[in-house]
Amino acid sequence: LGQVHHYRKLTPILDGFESLGANVIYATTQNLNFGCDFKGDFEVPFREAGKEVLFLPEQFEREIATDLIRNYRQHEKAIARAVSESPDWSQRLAVSGIRLRTMLSLEHDRLVEKLLDSVDPELIVVLHEYNWWTRPLCSQGIQRGIPVLSSMRGLPYRYNPLGKQDSKLSTKVWAWGETQYRKLIADGTNPEKVVITGPAHLDVFREQYEGKRNEFCDAYGLPKDKKILLFIMPRIQSTLFGQDILNSLARFIKERSDYHLAVKWHSYQRADEIADLATPDEDVSYFQYENIYKLIACSDIGLCIGSTAGAELLAFDKPLVEINWEGKNLNISYAETGAAAGVESPDDWQVIDTLLEKGPDARQKQAVEKFIAENFYKLDGKCTERILAEAIKLL
Repeated sequence: LGQVHHYRKLTPILDGFESLGANVIYATTQNLNFGCDFKGDFEVPFREAGKEVLFLPEQFEREIATDLIRNYRQHEKAIARAVSESPDWSQRLAVSGIRLRTMLSLEHDRLVEKLLDSVDPELIVVLHEYNWWTRPLCSQGIQRGIPVLSSMRGLPYRYNPLGKQDSKLSTKVWAWGETQYRKLIADGTNPEKVVITGPAHLDVFREQYEGKRNEFCDAYGLPKDKKILLFIMPRIQSTLFGQDILNSLARFIKERSDYHLAVKWHSYQRADEIADLATPDEDVSYFQYENIYKLIACSDIGLCIGSTAGAELLAFDKPLVEINWEGKNLNISYAETGAAAGVESPDDWQVIDTLLEKGPDARQKQAVEKFIAENFYKLDGKCTERILAEAIKLL
């Protein structure tokens, strides 16, 4: 596990295991992405939740350091040669950074080996199997005969390459709904591995946070007497027009005394990146690590840029506006399905006025119902039970 929002997606399931009497071991490793400090901020969500966590480098690094350095030195020339043969743009990357990442990746494989030797688990649970943190864990687990339970988290993005989510390193995969199921099968996943359960975290948090708008507004310093527009930002690196969009929205808000904009930054963002985009404004509040689902419960309308956040807003029955600035920055198109109103330029912000005044029209309501049915299966309070039932079958 890594970021706070990742941990929250698994919280109901992990708590469910513990309620059944399971001994749940929480483990994580270093974060190498997006300008992090390399100190292991992946452990923060566990610490904040009061969970004891095995931070792998701290736990096992001394035992594997010698092997790591020998392996790195053995392949150093090949790494340097690969860098020299890369395209021109890649040669502008710091070679030391590439070497560091490669070294830590090799280290991670050995850390996973030590973890499995130490814990000897009966079941491995991961949010998903398709990144360099989880693949060694899943692979080594499968090789040892340990069942692996994973999910296809979120919705499939348009740019995901075919075959990425083939689930070869999972024993069982839970999917939110039919859309995710079809993507998994198209990528080559064995249909017998997949079970459709619904999104447990949305199922649970919807029920827990319903009717608590005023309470959460007080907690986060948001005005209860204004319409709260929640703009959930993706990573700034993924947003072609982040500054332009924020400035345009701020001008739109200024003209409406009963609106307040809440901006939720991605938890990966560094403080200097946020400082470049955020401007002091009494009509705008900024959040980064706060509970996104409590913020959604505070909001009267949600705005997103084609990320899974749009689906989460719809799950909470919030009118959705999809920002597709100049038609160039979509990962998921909610507007194409009719489930969201679309904004491509400053001239389109008025759709917010219409949605807040009149609510979604009959066609958009129907599109939202269809979207929820296809992507969430059932939000019936039993998603966690369905996932736990599949986990028990693996033991």
